[in-house]
Amino acid sequence: MKKIYLAALTLAMTACVSNEDLNPVDNYGYIDVNVSNDPVMVTRAEVDVDDLSGWTITTTKNGESESKTWASTTAYEAGAYTVNAQNYASETAWKEDNENYGAAFYQGVTNVTVKAGETAPATINCGRAKNAKLTVTISDMPIAFSEVTLTAVRDANTNLIFTKGGNPSEAFFNATEKVTYSLSYKYNNSSKSITNQEITMKGAATDNVITITANDNGLISVTIKYDNSFGEGNSSTIKFDAATGEQVTNQ
Repeated sequence: MKKIYLAALTLAMTACVSNEDLNPVDNYGYIDVNVSNDPVMVTRAEVDVDDLSGWTITTTKNGESESKTWASTTAYEAGAYTVNAQNYASETAWKEDNENYGAAFYQGVTNVTVKAGETAPATINCGRAKNAKLTVTISDMPIAFSEVTLTAVRDANTNLIFTKGGNPSEAFFNATEKVTYSLSYKYNNSSKSITNQEITMKGAATDNVITITANDNGLISVTIKYDNSFGEGNSSTIKFDAATGEQVTNQ
């Protein structure tokens, strides 16, 4: 049986094993993984991921279909490999995180060649998030309006609730997913609602914003916009009649 030499690698930039510690005769080497990403929809600067323990990192040797989980103690037979890194194992995982409000999803891939007795650096630039964010902001309302709530549909069994000052105020969806939402509120203590509204996410790493505001006359507007730093999108406004509290349909 071939002897496989094990070495502890750092989870960031530097391997703890020198090439002199490896035996090239055994035809095995190592892969040192470094991952960077762009913090969620905030900046455009890449930053290194300090802790890879929560990431799913797999390696696939060229010509083979089966992927294997990367680990700091794994030695690899010499050859060409594809290394994939993502901060969640699946779409289901990132959507169910944070009590179903979700989280930013990052994924990247690189190719490396492992040489016998050497450590191959695998630098993976994930870039910006691969999914999209929905941000809901509910401003102060005239006294006649109260309990303003926006409900977004995650799936047939899950609704996401947003209220003024509530936490969280954001949720994550697929890059171009169409999200159905509704508004409920009280006007002079009478319950009212607007249903079957839709907003389509404008692409990966976009912050899609629904802002609910009111002017001095009691007119409430729901404005949907997209963060211009990620590319301008569409907008939509829902208006309410201040005298009746009903939606204005003849806009």
